[in-house]
Amino acid sequence: MGTQSSKRAGMLKRVLQHLNNGNYDEENGYIVLGASSVRDMIMDLTDPPRARRGRGLEERVGKLVSDSKVHDGRVQSTRRTSLDKPPEFKTNALGNLLPEERRALHDLLEKALQEKSASPGQQRQPSESEMEDAIDAAFAEEVVGKLPKLVERATSLDELNLRAVPNDIKQYFHEAHRCYLYGFHVACAVLCRAILESAHKATTDPRGLIERSLPKNASYFKELIKMQRRCMMPWMGKMTGPALSM
Repeated sequence: MGTQSSKRAGMLKRVLQHLNNGNYDEENGYIVLGASSVRDMIMDLTDPPRARRGRGLEERVGKLVSDSKVHDGRVQSTRRTSLDKPPEFKTNALGNLLPEERRALHDLLEKALQEKSASPGQQRQPSESEMEDAIDAAFAEEVVGKLPKLVERATSLDELNLRAVPNDIKQYFHEAHRCYLYGFHVACAVLCRAILESAHKATTDPRGLIERSLPKNASYFKELIKMQRRCMMPWMGKMTGPALSM
């Protein structure tokens, strides 16, 4: 099957940006994106084209706010799930600005910083709901970013039709593929080893006799491989000519 990508990923990224910077309205089962109210949306649609073209800086500020929230979420999640340092803030929202746009943005940011530091020496800590919202934004951005690769990897796999597979192998097989799809390669390799060990046990040691007879620190997996080789030796000895050289 040919390489596939996600047609939804780009759309979902645009949706997330509006959700992250609060530029949306939700009421009576409807969600308006790109405007803080239905009235603002109507006013925007009725504005002349020239007025709409002048909103480039406003969109960049919205992108900057969204990137800032995602960054805060990444910092919070890193502190909880990783031994690495929190990531540095990165954004592409400010590239290729015109001189007048830079001045206007500088004024906006300076005003925001003055309001934020209105109480000197008192750095405001984010509330629990704000931290949860930031983490939500960061993981949503991460999952949407993985979506194109997920689709590509899933469509590259062949369909399977296996019967009479033990339940533990089914579980390992499913979880190994989830790790593969999401790019968790180390976890995928560990689960693939578990699949092999379970399969060898089901065919070579179904009653667990070998496992119970092993010394304390011996490798059960290695012993299963050895046993399978011993079982295959008589069969291999009967093969001659081209079949043996394959």
